[in-house]
Amino acid sequence: MNANILDYGAVADGKTLCTAQIQAAIDACAAAGGGTVTVPAGTYITGSIWLRDNIELHLEHASTLKGSDDLDDYNAEDAYEQNFSSRKNEKWLGKHLIIAHECVNVAITGTGTLDGNGDFFLSDPAPYSAYVWNEGCRTARDEEMCRPGQLVAFIECKRVRVENITITNQPAWGCFLHGCEYVQIRGMRTFNPHSNFNSDGIDVDCCRFVTISDCLIDTGDDCIAIRGAEARLKNKPAPCEHIAISNCVMGSASCTFRLGVGDGVIRHVRVSNICITRGAPAVCIMSSYNGRGHVSIKDVIFSNVSVTGCARPFEIVEGSDTAIEDLTLENFRVEAYGYFHLRSDFENSVRNVTLRNWDVTMVDGPKPIVPRDFERRGTVWFRAKNINKLTLENFNVRDPEGYLGIWQDGLFDLDGCREHRLSNVAVNEIEYN
Repeated sequence: MNANILDYGAVADGKTLCTAQIQAAIDACAAAGGGTVTVPAGTYITGSIWLRDNIELHLEHASTLKGSDDLDDYNAEDAYEQNFSSRKNEKWLGKHLIIAHECVNVAITGTGTLDGNGDFFLSDPAPYSAYVWNEGCRTARDEEMCRPGQLVAFIECKRVRVENITITNQPAWGCFLHGCEYVQIRGMRTFNPHSNFNSDGIDVDCCRFVTISDCLIDTGDDCIAIRGAEARLKNKPAPCEHIAISNCVMGSASCTFRLGVGDGVIRHVRVSNICITRGAPAVCIMSSYNGRGHVSIKDVIFSNVSVTGCARPFEIVEGSDTAIEDLTLENFRVEAYGYFHLRSDFENSVRNVTLRNWDVTMVDGPKPIVPRDFERRGTVWFRAKNINKLTLENFNVRDPEGYLGIWQDGLFDLDGCREHRLSNVAVNEIEYN
């Protein structure tokens, strides 16, 4: 069946609330066995809408679904058992624009736009740091009422497809996949102000068999986050595994790629042919977030990556004793104004980390440097602690303007790194031993 939302009473005036009309089109299509629900050109105001099995929501060119500015138009926080909010810490609620809950064969396609109405829910930018959110940081305008959370939420779905849509003006996360299988995201575009806090592009959480390709993501928070937070899922264990990401261009005021967060497992991840335009850091591997969680991470390869506008090209933050192992980052060409920081608080948890074929050029960065930046930057440029079997191979650093001099205690410090190997490591064409 093909259903056009105009036939169910939706009005494309950018003023009239159309939630019930859009939902009626989806439900009618689902009752007929499935098909395509079409959103024609124009702007439609809506609260939460629910996808169903065998439904493709198709946004035609010049069409926009824009989130309502009334939180009462969105789903209740307890609308499904896997839902969650972050009222206390990040000031967003488990309220979503589009929800696919335990659906099979579901898609959002087309060249139209999902507009989260973030400008209504977010504050003005506040100064933050030269390394993170260097254009300021926006969070909830009303910290008591908070703001909507993940704009699009696929929860324990199978056979998911997102193709060619634009997501913009997010109040918090963009496209969230939790406990899903057989996911294809291709050609998605995400554009948000660089100051938007929590404006993640794509969050892949406890999902299996996922491909992400040909996406453009320019946002304020993580572009792509690979997570292992399985505690809320019905079906456990739920490893986040067999993830392939390729041919994307992305920039973030926080982590361009973040792997970690949760209490489960992340493994078998491949990332290739990526252009990073901004990152602080470009690649972040972490077992826990602010001391919470203990996700295991294994068998991850990044290859053929271009990085510019970068504070920290690569960092590892190991705050638990869960294994992080078998990480390879190869064929990187980087322009950076910051440092490398690979740290484990435990002697045996991080092992087999290889950086191969890196060309790093030091450049000037954003100003001013505030006190928190000095603390984060440290006094050594490449510092690693308790990283076992760390390999740097064909690792070349160029510093034509002498920026490395601000790390007054030296360039490399491999504290507690057992069985490390440096092969063809050079700074300004002078071999480093």
